Amino acid sequence: MKLFSRVYGSGKDIIIIHGLFGMSDNWATFAKRLSQKFKVHCVDIRNHGNSPHSNFFDYDFISEDIINYINQNSIYKPHMLGHSLGGKIVMKLVLEKKNIFDKSIVIDIAPKEYDISFHQFLLEKISKLRLENYTSRNQIESDLLKSLKNKAITQFILKNLKRDNERFLWRFNLSVLKDNLKKISHANFCKGVSGIDIMFVKGENSDYIDSKDLNRIRNHFSNSKFCEISNAGHWVHAENPSDLYDEIISFL
Repeated sequence: MKLFSRVYGSGKDIIIIHGLFGMSDNWATFAKRLSQKFKVHCVDIRNHGNSPHSNFFDYDFISEDIINYINQNSIYKPHMLGHSLGGKIVMKLVLEKKNIFDKSIVIDIAPKEYDISFHQFLLEKISKLRLENYTSRNQIESDLLKSLKNKAITQFILKNLKRDNERFLWRFNLSVLKDNLKKISHANFCKGVSGIDIMFVKGENSDYIDSKDLNRIRNHFSNSKFCEISNAGHWVHAENPSDLYDEIISFL
């Protein structure tokens, strides 16, 4: 599978992998700033954004896609940056392919199994929208907001809405994400030990990483570093991009 990507700048390569329901465009603003010092590749993982859809969706397939992207673009020892689900992919890659990556960054995710009830709720509410019955984006936004009761999450999901020949469509592969959600909630991807230099970033207001996770991280990543970004929740790059940028530049 050939992944879609947005590439900015020149120099040492850094690959950014977004999270579930995300896409490369979510990282465009941050990537453009980072491109002052690096060649930044923002990829869309399979079944997301502008990348192809597939019936297969798990850690193994996503990781293989990233390796193929690296080979297709003749990239040598890139830095890796992954947010949420993308962070799990980065962990898996640097554990299994120790010698092909440089310093890497995992944002607001830990090597553990997560409760998927909220994501199941999201997928259920999204599935109930019959896009063929809508004639305007505002109508879809209004109904989704009534269901989710959260404006920020509604706006995030709606970034995936596109119009094609008078029809509204989701960029992500809704049915495949529903069918494979459990496959990307577990922590079976995290096996072995890596000595790679890796930084784990936590949003101050996020509960995705807690104190118990630090030992889990150290057990797998012997050269791990930790930092917390103030005034930020799970979407650290959107809520406090300046501090995140400073931490990344200092680390790399």
